[in-house]
Amino acid sequence: MFSRLKRRIRILWLRHDIAKDVHLSVGSRKTQFRGWGYFDERWDGYPRVLMAAGHGYGNVGDEAQCGACVQRWRSVAPGCKITLFSPSPPYTEALHNEKCEWAPRVAWFRANTDNLYFGDWENFEREFWKLRRRLIWSVELMRRGVKLSFLCPRESSVINCLLQHDILHISGGGFLTGKTRSRLWENCLLMEVCALLGIPYILTGHNIGVFEDEKDKNVARRGLLNARYIGLRDRGISENELNATGICGSHIESTCDDALLCPRADNEIVRSQILKNNGDSDKSWVAVNCHYWGQSEVDKPKFTKQFALICDHIASQLKMQVVFIAMTPTDADCANDVIKEMRQSAVKIPYCPDFRVVRGIIADSVFIFTMKHHPIVFAQGESVPVVCVALDDYYFHKNRGALDNTGHTKFLLNGEEFYGETFKNKIDQVIQQKSTITKEMRTWVEAMRKIELNPYKRVITMIGGSREPLC
Repeated sequence: MFSRLKRRIRILWLRHDIAKDVHLSVGSRKTQFRGWGYFDERWDGYPRVLMAAGHGYGNVGDEAQCGACVQRWRSVAPGCKITLFSPSPPYTEALHNEKCEWAPRVAWFRANTDNLYFGDWENFEREFWKLRRRLIWSVELMRRGVKLSFLCPRESSVINCLLQHDILHISGGGFLTGKTRSRLWENCLLMEVCALLGIPYILTGHNIGVFEDEKDKNVARRGLLNARYIGLRDRGISENELNATGICGSHIESTCDDALLCPRADNEIVRSQILKNNGDSDKSWVAVNCHYWGQSEVDKPKFTKQFALICDHIASQLKMQVVFIAMTPTDADCANDVIKEMRQSAVKIPYCPDFRVVRGIIADSVFIFTMKHHPIVFAQGESVPVVCVALDDYYFHKNRGALDNTGHTKFLLNGEEFYGETFKNKIDQVIQQKSTITKEMRTWVEAMRKIELNPYKRVITMIGGSREPLC
């Protein structure tokens, strides 16, 4: 038994050397970084920012959030170094022109090559607790100067990446909810590791909550407990969810989605997109988005017929073009099915990962009709009225939170209203009240514009040369 234990310790020791893990102490980071080879004497930028979020999968809204956050860091600290965690580093580097590293979901849970992360919850949960235990043991040993690791090289790479940065910024989205449990647990584990390493972390533009059970709440509590700033994108809804987990304080703030103030494509590009896809660039249009997320195969035919009926109403009764936009590649499949059911013609803009194009089409719309959250955010940023649909708890939480920010929750249709005649009244209202709605949106957006850089400025004044608590 003793010889087996000896062999096991030797294997772990060798694994540590292969993984090139680092010895963490509470001393000067600069001296240690220089010794580890991580500190670049030629680079004087400040701070070193590591960003994690939902980007990397081609979701236009997630990419807009990432792009907007990068732009804000560049505004407050032009010389800062930014690294993005991504499940697809080459794609993200090409889109955002920033250095990328493999995201924890890939390094820890093999999200790109194993169905564990997205489709096998029982096994994911079991592996999660095993990994968490090994991570905590390894970090605690590192803190004590013991060169022993229980992690394989790909798992250690996340820790090494964290140690090269001054702060972790978890950019916003709806992935910290019980409806996307693997993403919630992954990011909360990342936050927990940051707390152990003494690395400050902040969150901006989030929906948090819709927890499935007490396990979700406990995982969220451990991860969010030591956050230095938590920015939420709904008016009090997520704050109530956080309060239920016992997390509250002045560092929690309900503001807006990270993508609210991102740029749009100019009118010339928008008009050319409409013309290229057999539309009339001089005729008014309504931007429309639909998707199948969360719907069963049985429900899809009924849904497409009703969605087509609403689009026909817009085209025939209101005499406006229906312009379909896609936030993900799969949205285009749903749009194709709806167009087949329509009696009137429609314009379909091909999926494009450049969020500026989608935002430009929305900006020049009379109003938008959408199922997804980020078209609402883009529309609010451009003061365009919204009618939206939510057929499940996940999107109801997100869409309601977005509309509530500008006081327009009444324009959210649930399943019963969507399949009835209510949609006609809602559409009539947004057209009749367009000037008032636009003014209310503009007032809120200007208020958000005044405070959008505050968390970033606050962080820069807080971080300093050591990993002492920020507040």
